[in-house]
Amino acid sequence: MLVLALGASAADAQPRRPRAPREPRVFVTVGAGALTGTEATDRVEWLEHVEIAVANVSYGSGARRLVGGSVGVRLWRQLGAGVAFTSASHEGAAGVEGRIPHPFHYEQPRDISGETGALSRSETGLHLQVLYIVPTTGRVGLMLSAGPSRISARQDTVTRVQFTEAFPFDTAAFQRADTRALSASAPGFNAGAEATYMFTRSLGVVGLVRFTRASIALMRPDGDRLSLDAGGVQAGAAVRVAF
Repeated sequence: MLVLALGASAADAQPRRPRAPREPRVFVTVGAGALTGTEATDRVEWLEHVEIAVANVSYGSGARRLVGGSVGVRLWRQLGAGVAFTSASHEGAAGVEGRIPHPFHYEQPRDISGETGALSRSETGLHLQVLYIVPTTGRVGLMLSAGPSRISARQDTVTRVQFTEAFPFDTAAFQRADTRALSASAPGFNAGAEATYMFTRSLGVVGLVRFTRASIALMRPDGDRLSLDAGGVQAGAAVRVAF
Protein backbone atom coordinates (compact mmCIF):
# COMPACT_ATOMS: atom_id res chain seq x y z
CA MET A 1 0.00 0.00 0.00
CA LEU A 2 2.85 2.36 0.82
CA VAL A 3 4.49 1.66 -2.54
CA LEU A 4 1.25 2.41 -4.41
CA ALA A 5 0.77 5.65 -2.47
CA LEU A 6 4.31 6.79 -3.23
CA GLY A 7 3.84 5.94 -6.91
CA ALA A 8 0.62 7.89 -7.08
CA SER A 9 2.18 10.87 -5.34
CA ALA A 10 5.15 10.85 -7.77
CA ALA A 11 2.78 10.76 -10.77
CA ASP A 12 0.77 13.65 -9.38
CA ALA A 13 3.96 15.65 -8.81
CA GLN A 14 5.03 15.49 -12.49
CA PRO A 15 4.34 18.79 -14.28
CA ARG A 16 1.67 18.72 -16.95
CA ARG A 17 2.79 19.53 -20.49
CA PRO A 18 1.29 22.90 -21.55
CA ARG A 19 -1.04 22.89 -24.50
CA ALA A 20 0.25 24.40 -27.73
CA PRO A 21 -1.40 27.74 -28.49
CA ARG A 22 -4.21 27.56 -31.00
CA GLU A 23 -3.30 28.83 -34.47
CA PRO A 24 -5.22 31.95 -35.54
CA ARG A 25 -8.04 31.09 -37.92
CA VAL A 26 -8.95 34.53 -39.30
CA PHE A 27 -6.53 37.24 -40.49
CA VAL A 28 -7.28 40.72 -41.81
CA THR A 29 -4.70 42.67 -43.84
CA VAL A 30 -4.67 46.32 -44.93
CA GLY A 31 -1.83 47.99 -46.85
CA ALA A 32 -0.50 50.01 -49.78
CA GLY A 33 2.04 49.70 -52.58
CA ALA A 34 2.39 50.03 -56.34
CA LEU A 35 1.07 48.34 -59.47
CA THR A 36 3.27 48.13 -62.56
CA GLY A 37 1.72 49.82 -65.58
CA THR A 38 0.82 48.27 -68.92
CA GLU A 39 1.02 50.11 -72.24
CA ALA A 40 -1.94 50.50 -74.57
CA THR A 41 -2.11 51.75 -78.15
CA ASP A 42 -5.11 53.05 -80.05
CA ARG A 43 -6.07 54.31 -83.51
CA VAL A 44 -8.59 57.13 -83.74
CA GLU A 45 -10.28 58.23 -86.96
CA TRP A 46 -12.58 61.15 -87.79
CA LEU A 47 -13.73 63.14 -90.83
CA GLU A 48 -11.61 66.20 -91.69
CA HIS A 49 -11.64 68.17 -94.99
CA VAL A 50 -13.87 65.48 -96.59
CA GLU A 51 -11.21 62.81 -95.86
CA ILE A 52 -10.37 60.53 -92.94
CA ALA A 53 -7.93 61.92 -90.38
CA VAL A 54 -5.99 59.41 -88.32
CA ALA A 55 -4.25 59.62 -84.94
CA ASN A 56 -2.22 56.80 -83.37
CA VAL A 57 -2.22 57.16 -79.59
CA SER A 58 0.20 55.55 -77.13
CA TYR A 59 -1.01 55.52 -73.53
CA GLY A 60 1.79 55.46 -70.96
CA SER A 61 2.71 52.60 -68.64
CA GLY A 62 3.78 54.36 -65.43
CA ALA A 63 3.46 52.64 -62.07
CA ARG A 64 0.17 53.24 -60.29
CA ARG A 65 -0.49 53.91 -56.63
CA LEU A 66 -2.15 50.91 -55.00
CA VAL A 67 -4.21 50.42 -51.83
CA GLY A 68 -5.99 47.29 -50.75
CA GLY A 69 -7.02 44.82 -48.12
CA SER A 70 -7.88 41.17 -47.65
CA VAL A 71 -9.59 38.73 -45.31
CA GLY A 72 -8.43 35.12 -45.01
CA VAL A 73 -9.74 32.08 -43.12
CA ARG A 74 -7.81 28.92 -42.25
CA LEU A 75 -10.16 26.05 -43.17
CA TRP A 76 -8.20 22.84 -42.67
CA ARG A 77 -4.56 22.42 -41.70
CA GLN A 78 -2.54 24.54 -44.16
CA LEU A 79 -5.44 25.28 -46.51
CA GLY A 80 -7.63 28.35 -46.42
CA ALA A 81 -9.76 30.73 -48.46
CA GLY A 82 -9.69 34.49 -48.81
CA VAL A 83 -10.90 37.54 -50.65
CA ALA A 84 -8.86 40.64 -51.51
CA PHE A 85 -9.76 44.09 -52.84
CA THR A 86 -7.34 46.42 -54.64
CA SER A 87 -7.62 49.92 -56.08
CA ALA A 88 -4.95 51.60 -58.26
CA SER A 89 -4.75 54.96 -60.04
CA HIS A 90 -2.33 56.83 -62.31
CA GLU A 91 -2.16 60.05 -64.33
CA GLY A 92 0.10 60.46 -67.33
CA ALA A 93 0.34 61.94 -70.82
CA ALA A 94 -0.27 60.02 -74.04
CA GLY A 95 1.81 60.39 -77.20
CA VAL A 96 -0.02 61.22 -80.44
CA GLU A 97 1.15 60.70 -84.04
CA GLY A 98 -1.40 61.88 -86.62
CA ARG A 99 -2.04 62.41 -90.33
CA ILE A 100 -4.34 65.32 -91.18
CA PRO A 101 -5.84 65.68 -94.72
CA HIS A 102 -4.97 68.76 -96.78
CA PRO A 103 -7.89 71.17 -97.32
CA PHE A 104 -7.09 71.65 -101.03
CA HIS A 105 -5.17 68.56 -102.21
CA TYR A 106 -6.64 65.08 -102.06
CA GLU A 107 -4.49 62.30 -100.52
CA GLN A 108 -1.74 64.67 -99.39
CA PRO A 109 -1.99 64.39 -95.57
CA ARG A 110 0.20 66.37 -93.20
CA ASP A 111 1.97 64.71 -90.28
CA ILE A 112 1.50 66.04 -86.76
CA SER A 113 2.77 64.85 -83.40
CA GLY A 114 2.37 65.91 -79.81
CA GLU A 115 1.49 64.94 -76.29
CA THR A 116 -1.80 65.16 -74.44
CA GLY A 117 -2.29 66.59 -71.00
CA ALA A 118 -2.52 64.30 -67.99
CA LEU A 119 -4.94 61.43 -68.62
CA SER A 120 -6.38 59.45 -65.73
CA ARG A 121 -6.48 55.67 -65.46
CA SER A 122 -7.85 53.71 -62.53
CA GLU A 123 -8.45 50.04 -61.78
CA THR A 124 -10.28 48.17 -59.03
CA GLY A 125 -10.05 44.44 -58.49
CA LEU A 126 -11.91 41.83 -56.48
CA HIS A 127 -9.82 38.68 -56.03
CA LEU A 128 -11.03 35.32 -54.71
CA GLN A 129 -8.17 33.21 -53.35
CA VAL A 130 -7.29 29.67 -52.41
CA LEU A 131 -4.64 29.93 -49.68
CA TYR A 132 -1.77 27.61 -48.78
CA ILE A 133 -0.08 28.45 -45.47
CA VAL A 134 3.50 27.14 -45.64
CA PRO A 135 4.48 25.40 -42.36
CA THR A 136 7.08 27.52 -40.53
CA THR A 137 8.36 28.03 -37.01
CA GLY A 138 8.90 31.21 -35.04
CA ARG A 139 7.54 34.62 -35.94
CA VAL A 140 8.05 34.44 -39.71
CA GLY A 141 5.31 33.02 -41.94
CA LEU A 142 4.77 32.44 -45.65
CA MET A 143 1.50 32.10 -47.57
CA LEU A 144 0.76 31.40 -51.24
CA SER A 145 -2.48 32.34 -53.00
CA ALA A 146 -4.22 31.98 -56.37
CA GLY A 147 -7.69 32.28 -57.80
CA PRO A 148 -10.10 34.14 -60.11
CA SER A 149 -10.44 37.94 -60.23
CA ARG A 150 -12.87 40.56 -61.48
CA ILE A 151 -11.10 43.75 -62.60
CA SER A 152 -12.74 47.04 -63.59
CA ALA A 153 -10.86 49.77 -65.48
CA ARG A 154 -11.58 53.43 -66.26
CA GLN A 155 -9.40 55.24 -68.84
CA ASP A 156 -9.42 58.76 -70.30
CA THR A 157 -9.21 58.11 -74.06
CA VAL A 158 -8.43 60.37 -77.02
CA THR A 159 -11.42 60.84 -79.35
CA ARG A 160 -10.13 63.55 -81.71
CA VAL A 161 -7.09 65.78 -82.22
CA GLN A 162 -7.31 69.54 -82.55
CA PHE A 163 -4.62 71.22 -84.70
CA THR A 164 -3.61 74.54 -86.18
CA GLU A 165 -2.94 75.34 -89.84
CA ALA A 166 -2.34 78.42 -91.97
CA PHE A 167 -2.12 79.27 -95.66
CA PRO A 168 -0.79 77.62 -97.82
CA PHE A 169 -1.77 74.75 -95.49
CA ASP A 170 1.21 72.57 -96.35
CA THR A 171 1.83 71.91 -92.66
CA ALA A 172 -0.27 71.44 -89.54
CA ALA A 173 0.65 71.50 -85.87
CA PHE A 174 -0.72 69.53 -82.93
CA GLN A 175 -2.75 71.71 -80.53
CA ARG A 176 -4.57 69.46 -78.08
CA ALA A 177 -6.59 66.26 -77.81
CA ASP A 178 -10.28 65.86 -77.04
CA THR A 179 -10.83 63.06 -74.52
CA ARG A 180 -13.60 60.92 -73.10
CA ALA A 181 -13.59 58.57 -70.10
CA LEU A 182 -14.52 54.94 -70.83
CA SER A 183 -14.98 52.10 -68.35
CA ALA A 184 -15.58 48.34 -68.39
CA SER A 185 -14.82 45.19 -66.41
CA ALA A 186 -13.77 41.62 -67.19
CA PRO A 187 -12.84 38.35 -65.44
CA GLY A 188 -9.20 37.51 -64.84
CA PHE A 189 -6.92 35.71 -62.38
CA ASN A 190 -4.49 36.37 -59.54
CA ALA A 191 -1.50 34.59 -57.98
CA GLY A 192 0.77 35.78 -55.22
CA ALA A 193 2.95 35.22 -52.15
CA GLU A 194 3.07 36.91 -48.75
CA ALA A 195 5.81 36.92 -46.09
CA THR A 196 4.66 37.79 -42.57
CA TYR A 197 6.50 38.78 -39.39
CA MET A 198 4.31 38.61 -36.28
CA PHE A 199 5.26 40.87 -33.38
CA THR A 200 2.65 39.15 -31.23
CA ARG A 201 0.23 36.30 -31.82
CA SER A 202 -2.32 38.80 -33.18
CA LEU A 203 -0.34 41.64 -34.81
CA GLY A 204 2.27 41.62 -37.57
CA VAL A 205 3.51 43.14 -40.83
CA VAL A 206 3.31 41.69 -44.33
CA GLY A 207 5.34 42.06 -47.52
CA LEU A 208 3.46 40.84 -50.57
CA VAL A 209 3.86 40.31 -54.30
CA ARG A 210 0.84 39.49 -56.47
CA PHE A 211 0.25 39.20 -60.22
CA THR A 212 -3.18 39.93 -61.69
CA ARG A 213 -4.41 40.07 -65.27
CA ALA A 214 -7.64 40.67 -67.19
CA SER A 215 -8.23 41.65 -70.83
CA ILE A 216 -10.73 44.52 -70.93
CA ALA A 217 -12.42 46.04 -74.00
CA LEU A 218 -13.43 49.70 -73.62
CA MET A 219 -16.27 50.39 -76.06
CA ARG A 220 -16.75 53.80 -77.69
CA PRO A 221 -20.19 55.11 -78.68
CA ASP A 222 -19.30 54.60 -82.37
CA GLY A 223 -18.64 50.89 -81.77
CA ASP A 224 -14.83 51.01 -81.86
CA ARG A 225 -12.97 49.49 -78.94
CA LEU A 226 -9.74 50.02 -77.01
CA SER A 227 -8.21 46.83 -75.62
CA LEU A 228 -6.47 47.07 -72.23
CA ASP A 229 -4.37 44.50 -70.40
CA ALA A 230 -5.52 45.42 -66.91
CA GLY A 231 -3.64 44.40 -63.79
CA GLY A 232 0.07 43.68 -63.54
CA VAL A 233 2.60 43.06 -60.78
CA GLN A 234 1.53 44.34 -57.36
CA ALA A 235 4.10 44.90 -54.62
CA GLY A 236 3.47 46.42 -51.20
CA ALA A 237 3.54 46.29 -47.43
CA ALA A 238 0.65 45.84 -45.02
CA VAL A 239 -0.43 45.39 -41.42
CA ARG A 240 -2.03 42.09 -40.39
CA VAL A 241 -4.36 41.38 -37.48
CA ALA A 242 -5.03 37.70 -36.65
CA PHE A 243 -7.82 36.20 -34.54
